Amino acid sequence: MIALAFIPTALPALLLAVIVAVPVGARWLRVAQREHYVPGSVSTMAWLWVRRAPFTGPLAIVAVGAAVAAALSPYSWLQFAALVALVLTALLPWGLGVRGTSKKLAFTGRLTRLAVLWAMLHLALGILTLFVIGPAGPALVLLLSAPLTDLALAIMAPIEKAASQRFVVQAQKRLKQSGARVVAITGSYGKTSTKNYVAHLLSAAFTTVASPASFNNRLGLSRAVNDKLVPGTEIFVAEMGMAAPGQIAELCRQFPPAIAAITVVGEAHLQRMRTPEAIFAEKASITDFAPTVVIPIDDPRLAALAEQCRAAVRSWWSRPAWSSWVAYSPSATGRSAPRSERRTVCSSRWPAPTAMRCSRAMRAPRRARHRERSPWLRASRRCAARSRPPVTGALSSTRTICPTTTPDRPPRPSIL
Repeated sequence: MIALAFIPTALPALLLAVIVAVPVGARWLRVAQREHYVPGSVSTMAWLWVRRAPFTGPLAIVAVGAAVAAALSPYSWLQFAALVALVLTALLPWGLGVRGTSKKLAFTGRLTRLAVLWAMLHLALGILTLFVIGPAGPALVLLLSAPLTDLALAIMAPIEKAASQRFVVQAQKRLKQSGARVVAITGSYGKTSTKNYVAHLLSAAFTTVASPASFNNRLGLSRAVNDKLVPGTEIFVAEMGMAAPGQIAELCRQFPPAIAAITVVGEAHLQRMRTPEAIFAEKASITDFAPTVVIPIDDPRLAALAEQCRAAVRSWWSRPAWSSWVAYSPSATGRSAPRSERRTVCSSRWPAPTAMRCSRAMRAPRRARHRERSPWLRASRRCAARSRPPVTGALSSTRTICPTTTPDRPPRPSIL
């Protein structure tokens, strides 16, 4: 045990450590919030900054060397190296701002609880190491702040989940009482835009509620249901994101989808999932919970997934690379429905938003007084005049969009 009274730098080191802890904590707590409070994500991000960011690696080496020298050196004058280590720690990682640019630190209730635990861990370890190895102790604790933040996340994770479970149960009860069907949308990119398009289209014929902004996790969807779902809601469009393996399946169990859609599978979240195969497996797991799925088959992996869904006699919707939007749903026997029961939808080479506007124009008898002067009606008539020959399939709905004459030819799988 070191006698602190004989170390002139002990008290200045402790005070400086308290000051340095403010920017250090703000950085790593913001990273934890941005990474959805997943334990281990902060250390991963810290190691990425050490390896990739300029000056971060050399500064970290100098700071660790100064702290170790102050801890092991028998010379009292080298204890001032601990102060140098603390100053360098305040600058690490180099370039990682305290406030951030794309997403700033938001002091929510969850972050406040995490910050309290973070401060308690750092304060306890800082004082303990100060008595054990001297002024270098607080510097070493702050240099290890990223893994200590992950430790705080691991401690808080079960506590937060247990405390928030009542909101999830309330949301499940409200969703069941309303009888709303869930349309779940996931993917690496484009989830929010696709959700907005789908909600915009479905609101023409159904009472539709969509999860706001990017509320795509367990608590975000629960809040959307509890705040926005009212009796009489027919469709709930839910954006489903993931930050760790198994989260898509958890969301589907809590909010069972009637229709599931995958936008695209890319390399987002690669730092968490490690491999593109793990990302694809996580996104594809949404098809295990929905009787009808929507899949873009221009990706060979998703094309293979569509074939698996077809072999499992699950309704599937797909989209080819040239983007013609048609619906298909096999019957329970796996065969196409009789031609007399088929319906056609608008098949067009126009961009998807234009085709969506076309379908929106034909949708609502309750807005008949506006139809003759609506620009969307004129767009729908142009769509019917310019569209490709329609592709037919057995639709699960009797609703017809941009009705056209069904040609006398065998049906083939078609696209949404």
